[in-house]
Amino acid sequence: MKRTWTFHSMVLFVAVVVALSSLGSASAAVTVKQKVGDNEYKFLLYGFSQMELRGGDGMSSEGGMFFKAQRIRLGTKYFYGGWFAKLFLDFNQPWDMGKTGKKDPGEAGLPKAIKDAFVGYKWNKGAFIRMGMIKMPHGMGFTIPGWNLDNIERSGLDKALVMERGFGLMLSGRFIGGDAKKLPNGTEMGHEKVGKGFGYDVGIFNTAGRSAAVTWDYSQRGDVLAYAMRVHYDNGKPLHLEASYAVSQDAAGGYFSKSNPYSEDYKSFDFGVHSMILDDTLDLKLEYIQGTNVKGVDGWDQDCWVGTAGYMFTPQIEGIFKY
Repeated sequence: MKRTWTFHSMVLFVAVVVALSSLGSASAAVTVKQKVGDNEYKFLLYGFSQMELRGGDGMSSEGGMFFKAQRIRLGTKYFYGGWFAKLFLDFNQPWDMGKTGKKDPGEAGLPKAIKDAFVGYKWNKGAFIRMGMIKMPHGMGFTIPGWNLDNIERSGLDKALVMERGFGLMLSGRFIGGDAKKLPNGTEMGHEKVGKGFGYDVGIFNTAGRSAAVTWDYSQRGDVLAYAMRVHYDNGKPLHLEASYAVSQDAAGGYFSKSNPYSEDYKSFDFGVHSMILDDTLDLKLEYIQGTNVKGVDGWDQDCWVGTAGYMFTPQIEGIFKY
């Protein structure tokens, strides 16, 4: 169906989507398609929110209950021929610039409220390229999207050891040597469970300034970089395996001068396995993460195991155990 959008109708439409995505743990999405030349463009506008009621010792000085938002997000995706783009915003994150003011665009290159902002081109399922702010291909749990997590808050330890998002260039492929019910559109991170085969991601980025294991220093741009690579194998829902390795150079940032040899590279290895069995009622995950030279300090190392089990009692109720 052909639709014509005026500026005022788009503003009203965005307001409606935001309202729908802000009720409890809700989501909303609308897709607009139109023929242009020999190809069809597709524009997707979507949003979701996750709200919390918390309480207990350690949550506040009195231990009483309170309310907060975990995520309030609005995003767009655009497709035309082999081209694609994504913009994903979180209104629960700061919009201010970095520590050095207007000169610094924010940790890793953009304000934290901008979660994803990239453009790309897909030749085929085995080769598509992206440039912009992207999840670095490192960490199984971290690269699972927030709306699809077992529990809505990520672990403070396993997220701290991965590289988080980075501004850079990444080449990816999916379902190589196999087939898929739905081919990748270029915006995914490889946890879709819609096919079988091997996948990969290889990227080069600004220093991993959003990682808790790396110190962002705007003055280092052009002097240091971060690298990440990942391989994974999927056999549909029963099995997902992946391994990744990443490096962020001179991870101490401004704590040392650029010529100081005591600022080491932060290096991290990750391995994960994910399986859904018993007619998708039992969801199992196991992940190992190792970090070396946290914050660029030689010998400051950390590792962790993360195990998760979820059982779906009904389509609306799932029990989760995470350690």
